[in-house]
Amino acid sequence: MAVTLEHLRAVMGADTAGFYLHERGGSSLAVDLSPDDVWRRVPFVEAPTALAARLHPGIRHLLRPGTLHPFSITDLIPQSEWLSSELGTLMRPDWGRNYQLAVPVPSLRYGGAAWVWVLGRSSSDFTDSDREVAAAVHPVLTVVARHHAAAGGTVSAALAALLTQRELTVLGLFADGLTSTGAAYRLGAAPRTIDKHAERIYRKLGVHDRATAVMAANRLGLRSAATG
Repeated sequence: MAVTLEHLRAVMGADTAGFYLHERGGSSLAVDLSPDDVWRRVPFVEAPTALAARLHPGIRHLLRPGTLHPFSITDLIPQSEWLSSELGTLMRPDWGRNYQLAVPVPSLRYGGAAWVWVLGRSSSDFTDSDREVAAAVHPVLTVVARHHAAAGGTVSAALAALLTQRELTVLGLFADGLTSTGAAYRLGAAPRTIDKHAERIYRKLGVHDRATAVMAANRLGLRSAATG
């Protein structure tokens, strides 16, 4: 997935590229992003789809029936309106998403979920030529997305896939009530090492402390993956 995103970003001359899942009645999730350091700047990784759709015109459009072709934010609303919106303001400082081009994967619009590749630029809008390139690579993107979905690409599975096995183990120990010191003793590691794992877990789950990470793991069904 990461390799596909990096190639897509390079081909399209974009600053960022992402692969997203939106579940009707469920959650919206950034499954993977390129470049890697974008993860550190993302304001949230997972959010209720209903909230995400209210904040983002592209998500509202994506969830409508018949959304099959690449589209940009400026196809939907004026650029000035997007930049002054709550989410547009949040993304603008350093996330490279002043301009966005979405490439839906219509063949995976099943089970109440929609999948989409999103490209971002900070300084120039996407053109008709960019849309033609996106349409040309769409079959390849569909195959990659289908493979991910076949491997169990639900919100919970995708979030679990963001965590390494060690991070899942640490999260499972937190869910059992252990502190960083207790988890370090259990795993034979230094507390500082556990703290580093915890930092990465918090970033990937979009939370800021151990208690909230455990709540997110339980709500998303990750605890069984962490402790099994």
